[in-house]
Parts: sequence; structure tokens; C-alpha cells
Amino acid sequence: MGRKNSGKPFEYEMSMSLRKFSETHMGAWWIRYPDYQDFAKTGYRAPRAPADFISLYRGTFYAIECKSTRSPTSFAMRYFKPHQKESLLAIKEAGGEAYVAINQRRRPFKCWFIDISDYLLVEDKYLSTGRKSIPFVGGIDRVGFSVRRLNVKTHGMAKAKKGWNLGPLFERRESLESYRNTPPE
Repeated sequence: MGRKNSGKPFEYEMSMSLRKFSETHMGAWWIRYPDYQDFAKTGYRAPRAPADFISLYRGTFYAIECKSTRSPTSFAMRYFKPHQKESLLAIKEAGGEAYVAINQRRRPFKCWFIDISDYLLVEDKYLSTGRKSIPFVGGIDRVGFSVRRLNVKTHGMAKAKKGWNLGPLFERRESLESYRNTPPE
């Protein structure tokens, strides 16, 4: 019996959440890149995507790489591949916002967004001590910010599905910009 892919439900929740955000916020746009497994069924080789999702909101480009785990205590770093980190870092260096979204798939479900630069610093810290994973408490929660799980009902849906409140992700940039543009007192 094969392992169940815990990433697919999280990616579905993220797509529902981005869809809802784009329906309720003028000027929000997003797209999901297909996974390798999606292409494998067709017999074609999948191109490497820069992230699971890209989005544009109020002139800012966002890249989101989704990672999920069933571990109750930590995120295993081996699941975040080097080409994924390189893509997110390149987007960040080009002026975009690049995040890894880490989802703990045990009740109560949790989700953190971590800027790629912050993630790489934390990863280096834990790798240098010989660790293979980053703890949620004292690691992920110190550099990332959590978002609330909620019921999402988008246009045309008869029943609400589970999703995430993405407001803090997109509003974070706006609050940083207004802080930078405010003269000191």
C-alpha cells in the first residue's frame, strides 16, 4: 500500500483560498502550476515550475510553494527540493514576494507562510546542528506567520470547502510599504 500524498489536499485548499481572495479583492490574479504527477498521467515530461502558485496583487508578484506534513512536531527539510528553493530565491531577488507555505495536516490543522530568505536562514541553522527537520515550535513559528483555517465558498460552489485566510499574506506587503513610506517622527 502506497503512501497517501498529503500535499494534494493542501494544494486544493490553497487554490480554493486564492480563488476566494481573487473574487473578493479587485485586481487579484493567480494561477496554479501543474505537478509532475499531473503530467505523468499524460505521458509527457513536466516542466519545472517556479512554484506551486503564482499571484499578482496590487502590482506585487507572489510565488507560493506548498509543503505539507503529517508530523505533529516538525517539517522534514528533505521535502523542499533545491530547484524549488532556487526558483523562490530568484523571484525574491527580482523584486517579488516568495513564500513557502507549510501545512501541518494533523488536527488542529495549521499553516504558516515563511519568506524564502527567512526559511533558508532557519534551514541552515538546523542543518548545521545535524537536524533533518525544523520544529514547528521555536523554528517555523518564529520566522513565519500563521493564517487561520476557514470555510471557503467561491462563486458557483454549492457547498463551502476548507481553506485558509490569505488576507495576512497579501496585506503584509501593504503594511510594510506604508511603514517604509512613513517619515520618522
